[in-house]
Amino acid sequence: MRLSLAAVFLFALALPLAARQASKGRRRDHYREGLEALRAHNLREAIRQLRWALEYHPKSPAIHNSLGNAYLASGDTHHALIEFRRAIALKPDFAGAYFNLADALEQSGDENGAVQFDQYALHLQPRGPLARDARGVLKAHRGNLNGAVAEFKAAILSDGALPSARFHLGSALRLLKRYPEAATELREAIALDPANAEAHYQLGLALQSQGISALAAAEFAKARKLNPRLEPPSQ
Repeated sequence: MRLSLAAVFLFALALPLAARQASKGRRRDHYREGLEALRAHNLREAIRQLRWALEYHPKSPAIHNSLGNAYLASGDTHHALIEFRRAIALKPDFAGAYFNLADALEQSGDENGAVQFDQYALHLQPRGPLARDARGVLKAHRGNLNGAVAEFKAAILSDGALPSARFHLGSALRLLKRYPEAATELREAIALDPANAEAHYQLGLALQSQGISALAAAEFAKARKLNPRLEPPSQ
């Protein structure tokens, strides 16, 4: 059966539209699969899928931010910082990306930079669990550990599945020598984010302070496996 000229013309017009729709669908699939892999802590797959998603939509601040989270969870602060900064460049009022950038700077040892971006993120988003968590970090940096604990607990009350708030609360409680409580919160943080090397290390310190040496050693070993720079403390 031969097609009419009109049918051929309409078919030719439909091809680019179908290609665009297929491309959009692939980008959505890669982004969705990347987020699912990130939630499952399958970080290599999350990074692979999110990078593919960016091939189809390179100017998406949300995808850059999610890719930054995947890199950060894998311990690659260098690429995490790049992705968070790209997200911010595309969306300068993206409070979540500023909070994440502050976390990445803190993990890379730039505490002053972390405080600066936490403060700016709070200016953009003064309420919510991320904001309370960031306020707690600022108070802890200023030495107000009890005030920090109150902020972290408020963040957890709003969002009990926020791993950073659990980790920060456990770390602050350890500094206050409230070791059993610290261990409880740090275990919660690890359950939410098993790849958090610092959480394993802080849990090891809390257990060591209670004289639970064998479990402490196991946590130090996990921390070092995730981040070889984290040496067990000298006895």
